[in-house]
Amino acid sequence: MQTNENLAIMITDIAGYTERMSTRSRQEMQRLLEWHDATLREVIEFYEGQWIKSTGDGVLAVFRSPTNAVQCGMAIQDALAEYNYQREESDELHVRIALNVGEVRWVGGSDISGEAVNLAARIESETPVDEVWFSDAMYLVMNKAEVPSEKVGERTFKGIPEPVRIYRVPSGEAMRLVGTGEPMQIEGVPYPFGGMPRPRHGDAGPPPEPAAPASDAPPREPVGGGQAATGKGLGTGAKVGIGAGVAAILLAAVLLGGGESDEPFPVPDAMDEPYSDPAAFQDPPPEIPEPAPAPQPAPTPAPVPQPAPQPAPAPAARGLSIGALQGGWVNEEDGEQLLIQGNQYQLYEFGMLSDAGALSIQGDMIYAHSMSDGMTYPFRAEIQGDLLMIWSPEDGQSVYRRVR
Repeated sequence: MQTNENLAIMITDIAGYTERMSTRSRQEMQRLLEWHDATLREVIEFYEGQWIKSTGDGVLAVFRSPTNAVQCGMAIQDALAEYNYQREESDELHVRIALNVGEVRWVGGSDISGEAVNLAARIESETPVDEVWFSDAMYLVMNKAEVPSEKVGERTFKGIPEPVRIYRVPSGEAMRLVGTGEPMQIEGVPYPFGGMPRPRHGDAGPPPEPAAPASDAPPREPVGGGQAATGKGLGTGAKVGIGAGVAAILLAAVLLGGGESDEPFPVPDAMDEPYSDPAAFQDPPPEIPEPAPAPQPAPTPAPVPQPAPQPAPAPAARGLSIGALQGGWVNEEDGEQLLIQGNQYQLYEFGMLSDAGALSIQGDMIYAHSMSDGMTYPFRAEIQGDLLMIWSPEDGQSVYRRVR
C-alpha cells in the first residue's frame, strides 16, 4: 500500500463549541455531535470523499478530486443552513470549512500527516463561520467552471515559509452547477450555495436517543489501498472512510488464569521399602587430622593501576532529559499538542497529527528525527517546572505547558 499520496484535504470546525458545552447537558451534546458526524459523513461520501476521523468538534477528510472537495464543503454548509432554519438561534450549528491539496503521509494506515494537512489546519483557523476557504493550490487544480471562487488575499502562517494566497466560495448565489442527486431545497431556507445535491437521510436533525457508537460500523479500506480512481474521485460504490486513529490510545487487558486438576499431585513415600544397606547405620571411623601447613610469608601486593582523569561531561539544560519530557505538553498560543512516550513523539496541530518521529538529546539541544520527511530538526530547549521552552531558528521561542 502507498504511504504517500497527493490528496485534497478538508478540515471542519464547529464555531462556539466550548461555549455551547457550558449551557447543554452531556446527553444533548452527544446527540448533537452524533447528528453532526452522521450528516457530514454522508455528504463527504456522497461526493466520493473519505472520512479520516472526528476531532471532537470537527472532521478530517480527504478527496481524490479537488473539485468534489469544494462542492462537498458547499453542500455541508447548505445542509447546516437548512438545519438552522428549523431551530431557535441558540440551537443553531455553524461550522468553518477549509481545504488544501498536497502530498500526505499515511500514519498507521488510518491517519494522515504532512505539510498539506498542517496548512489546511492553519487556513481553518482563519476561516469565518459558514464559509468555505481554500488555498491557491486548490484553486489551480480544481475545475473553475464547476466551482465559483473569489480571492480573499494572502495570509502568513507559522511554520509556512511563504505567504499563502487564499480563496473563498462566494455565497448568496444559486450554484447547483453539478451533482448526481436531487437538489435539496425547502422553501424559505437561505441556502448559501443554492441547495447543493446531497443525501436526504438525517435531515430532520439529532434523534431523541443517542445513535449507536461509531465503533460498530464495519471497517473501511483506506484511500491508498490501491483502488483506481474513476471519474471524479474514488468512484461510485468505493469503500471509503476510516475510523479515527492520533490521538486516541488503545488499552488491552489480558486475563491470565489456570484451572485446578481433579488428580492429586503424586508424592512418593520414601518409607515404602526397607533400607537394605546395614553399613549405613554403623558409626564412621574416627578422622585423623592432617598436620597444619607451615606459615608462608604474605605476598607483596602488586601496584593497582589508577584510571586516568576524565573530563566532566558537559552539563545539560536544567532538567532536560528524555525522562523529564515524558507525557503531554500543550502550546495554547499556536494550537499545538505534543505527546512524548519513551523517545517517540507525536505533534498535533489544532487536533490534527502533523508529525511523528524520534527524539534525542545532546546537552541543551533536542533533535527531532521526523518520520514525515526524514529530516532532523535541532531545537534548543529548557524545562522550568511545568514549562518546556523551545527555541528554533524559524519560529523563535515556543512555550509548552505540561498537561497533568
